[in-house]
Order: sequence, then C-alpha cells, then structure tokens
Amino acid sequence: YTIGDNRYDSQEGITYRLTSALTKNLSLTGYYQYDLSGKKEPVDLGGTLKYENECMAVIVAIDKSYTRDRNYEGDVSFNLKLVLKTLGGV
Repeated sequence: YTIGDNRYDSQEGITYRLTSALTKNLSLTGYYQYDLSGKKEPVDLGGTLKYENECMAVIVAIDKSYTRDRNYEGDVSFNLKLVLKTLGGV
C-alpha cells in the first residue's frame, strides 16, 4: 500500500484471520499480518473477545504492532469498547 504523498514505501503482505463463535453470545477473533517484501517479518498481531446480546456488546481487543521507525519501536495496545445498541458506542 502507499500512503498519502508516496513518501512511504509500498508494502506487500498477507493477513491471516481466524474467528470462532465460542457460544451464542461470545466470539473470539485473532489475526496475524506478515510483511512479504523486504524484511519478511511480522507487522501486526492481535485479537478480540466479543460478548454481544440484543441490547449491548462488550469488545476487548489487544494489538501488538511490530512497526519500527527511528522514533517508534512498535507498541502494545489494549482497548475496551462498550456498545449500547439503542444509544451508540463509547
């Protein structure tokens, strides 16, 4: 992909994604993104756990970024999202 004014290198990669319904209301998703050009290394790794019923959804996500730059060495992020279906998300 190329971003904005082409000052970033194009990147070729592949993403593996697996989703499983654990119960009627609970699902688990995991993904792994791998760089196929240049360094041949992981780019991103993560997963989500989602509970959903007719009124609300609770989503817990974790993501590990392997992106590196001179001022950035990658990061791990953790997110919690609550969606009240009649009101919207927080």
